Amino acid sequence: KNARIAAVSRSTLACALAHYGIKAVLLDQRENFQKLVQIRVLGSLLGKGILTSEGNEWKWQRQTAAPVFRHHDLLGFVPTMAEAAERLLVQWREAASGAVRDVDRDMTLVTFDVISHTLLPGGDEHVGPLIGRANVDYQKPLGWQMAYANFGLPSWMPHPGKLKMYFAQR
Repeated sequence: KNARIAAVSRSTLACALAHYGIKAVLLDQRENFQKLVQIRVLGSLLGKGILTSEGNEWKWQRQTAAPVFRHHDLLGFVPTMAEAAERLLVQWREAASGAVRDVDRDMTLVTFDVISHTLLPGGDEHVGPLIGRANVDYQKPLGWQMAYANFGLPSWMPHPGKLKMYFAQR
């Protein structure tokens, strides 16, 4: 239902577009959808976390993390999210008229600003931007990694940005 499936090399790619499709892929029918590319691309950065694990390991991690994502608990993050958004808006308003902004980068950095103030101990204002910048450096060449994984190419093959990815994950 509202899912598009496309053959990509030796694997099949599923793209869920509606909330019930996303729920099916990530929760209800997760055993039918392996995270092979995701594990290959993100495994070296995230280890065996909830995004890169499967089966019983994933189930245990999901159950452990679930309380943080309850509606009531998420409402407690709203003031921090609003403050981070306001800080970003100030930066945008102070930029020169007609300045071009990398919105993807800005949103990544504001996300890590929120994470550093809500989930990381102490809420150190310097941690979020550092992690955010490393994340941007890691994400830029991710398309190459995903293409290599989808086409079954070895992960050791060089590609643009590979060295920056390496240093970002350290």
